[in-house]
Amino acid sequence: MGRGFTLLFLKVNKLNISQFQKNKYSHFFPLIGLFIFGEFKLIFNFFTKENLYIFVLVLIGVVGNKLHSSFYKENIGIQSAIAFVLGISSNTINFSYDAGLYHLNSQTWLNESKIIFGLANLHSRYGYSSFIEYINSHTWIFNNFLFQHFTNLIFIVSFFTFLYKCLFNIEFKNYKIASLTILAFGVLDNFGVSGGRNGFVDIEAVSKQDTPFAITYFFLLTYIAFYFLDKEKERNYNFFLILFLFLFSVQLRVFALTITPLILILFIKEFFIHKKNIKYKLNTFFLILLGAVWVIKNYIISSCLFYPISFTCIPNSSWFNRNNAIGETNDLRSFHIALNFEDNNIVDWLNMWSQKPINYSVAINFIISFLIILIFCLIFTRKRKGKVSLFKYLIPVYLFSIWSISSPSIRMGLAIFLISVFYIGIERDKLNNFFDKKYILHLLFFVTLILLPRLDNYKVLINNPLEITQLTPPVIEYYDQSETLYWGVRSSQGDQCWVNLDCVPGPVIIEEASISTYRMFKKIDK
Repeated sequence: MGRGFTLLFLKVNKLNISQFQKNKYSHFFPLIGLFIFGEFKLIFNFFTKENLYIFVLVLIGVVGNKLHSSFYKENIGIQSAIAFVLGISSNTINFSYDAGLYHLNSQTWLNESKIIFGLANLHSRYGYSSFIEYINSHTWIFNNFLFQHFTNLIFIVSFFTFLYKCLFNIEFKNYKIASLTILAFGVLDNFGVSGGRNGFVDIEAVSKQDTPFAITYFFLLTYIAFYFLDKEKERNYNFFLILFLFLFSVQLRVFALTITPLILILFIKEFFIHKKNIKYKLNTFFLILLGAVWVIKNYIISSCLFYPISFTCIPNSSWFNRNNAIGETNDLRSFHIALNFEDNNIVDWLNMWSQKPINYSVAINFIISFLIILIFCLIFTRKRKGKVSLFKYLIPVYLFSIWSISSPSIRMGLAIFLISVFYIGIERDKLNNFFDKKYILHLLFFVTLILLPRLDNYKVLINNPLEITQLTPPVIEYYDQSETLYWGVRSSQGDQCWVNLDCVPGPVIIEEASISTYRMFKKIDK
């Protein structure tokens, strides 16, 4: 899908397909395919709950692939190897807690109804409505939710494919050391305090969305770096990819808005200084239009342009609920122990934040890993000739600052950990001859990859190689609330509703007029 639509895009814009034939951007094909599925779901959900357009998308993708068949097999070998290793993780995968809390019900709303005004009033978490929900709503096949696990794995496959290219592809030769630092970071992830874990990507339980965001945001920051370091002829491609990745990242998690000032600077530079041609501007305008659709969706669901950022909420909406956005923001900051200068200084906050075991162990392991990699690069590589790019130093510091005052949980900071390590090597070259051997680089790559799934997954594979994991939500009891003033039913499992649109985690009072509107959208006759 991603490759077919990419070729059609290149054909329509009369761009040089051979540029992509050189293997430089094709690791984005899987992500582009996911993006297209999600965007069509987003747009059609304004009008209908049906997914008949999927057959049209597949047909267009097939036709698009016929435009340039000579590089159809590119990446197939390495991507298949990566996918096989990562797929082993499906042997022991299970649902995350948030799957039952709101993720599966969010997808149920997408599959059973068109967009609902004020949906966040039923459950404050519906206001997030991450782009992953629009993608995963397509995976309800054979009542096996294991397919949602594969969505996350697609992001990780693209991530490792990119690292592999940086190691062995001549087009990425300037970033070999940077890729090497990330792979070393992945190996060190398996050692340290409390058994390891230093902030490297991990394979999450089903419905968790931290790794997809971390990888997409990592790609965004990486291609911003490429924009400054690459030759002028590459900037057109990189700038459009930056806009695509920025939109994708914001749709995955609102934290990506933190990089907006830099995006605006690049935008002004491209359109007002370099003065791009009309077709280039139309393509950019199309991405901006997709972003506007996303903002409108946010407003309809929560009355906020970017939920849960409270100052983006529009209070004169009839479905506006101030407590939703403010409550979610305060809960996140409290639960993740965010820095608050009114209550404590940085030293006191660090002491309090590090009392949480996972924060302490990952922070220590990250610092140790960072120093090991930095020392290695200083000894066994040399500084690349040319001027020093300030973004290398300023962006990680800026992102860590924003992260600390918003939601400084480890899982929210994965992208920052990755890019901090990547930037160690991005301006280094000439690896020591002892290490710069293909068999050593291949060994490092596959050791990092193989260690990513937990070891018990390999045991299950050996003992039951043909077993297919069946992952289905539990069957639970629900208690009617109609005898009270409250609407809907309550779950026997506390706040986990799993798959039941009438289930709400807490008392919700809805006026009769609103209930009628709700029923109209659901098309039921209760």
